[in-house]
Amino acid sequence: FWFFATQVDRYLSPVVVIGALLSVFAVYAVLRSCVMRSRLPGWLTRAFSPVAAAIACVLALQLLTAETANSREQMRHWNEIMASKPAHDLFAKANTLIPEYGPKLLQIGFEAGAYYFEGTVIGDWFGPGRYWDLMHCTEACGTMLDSAEMVQHMQRHGARMLLFGHHMDKGFDPDRYSDHFQVVMQTSQGILMVLKSDHLMQGLARE
Repeated sequence: FWFFATQVDRYLSPVVVIGALLSVFAVYAVLRSCVMRSRLPGWLTRAFSPVAAAIACVLALQLLTAETANSREQMRHWNEIMASKPAHDLFAKANTLIPEYGPKLLQIGFEAGAYYFEGTVIGDWFGPGRYWDLMHCTEACGTMLDSAEMVQHMQRHGARMLLFGHHMDKGFDPDRYSDHFQVVMQTSQGILMVLKSDHLMQGLARE
């Protein structure tokens, strides 16, 4: 179901191991059933299971060797690989702001990059902080809320940092948020903003 419903790695990774084992077992069960129903000599039928196991071990060893070599190559270029990930630099900047603005980040458009943040990321298509609440949406999400409404959402979630992807609202002008937010970092992919000090103190007072 997950394979056909989504190709998102973070949804598939929890089930990929058991899925692979079940796939191999299904192939094994079908082949074994065919062999048992065939008119092959008895010794050949009895040899099916150990031969199949041996072939599977050889294939697994070859795959492991290839993946190990690939992993070593990736580790040599790890920084370059991570730098190429969408919004990784923005999340990295947000990490440096945790001591001042806390470990919660409200994001819009970069849900797959949540693992880059060293705190709690709020914002996704579903669940708490869903995009339908954070943007003007009808059949699809198109434009950002005004800054005052966004402040209310952030205070509701206890977040003081906001990360927004340009692809979610291509016409968004950060000056619209200048009354309540300060732009910390802006790239071709998105904008990282923080609540200004007055809102920061209001949030601390509520806590």
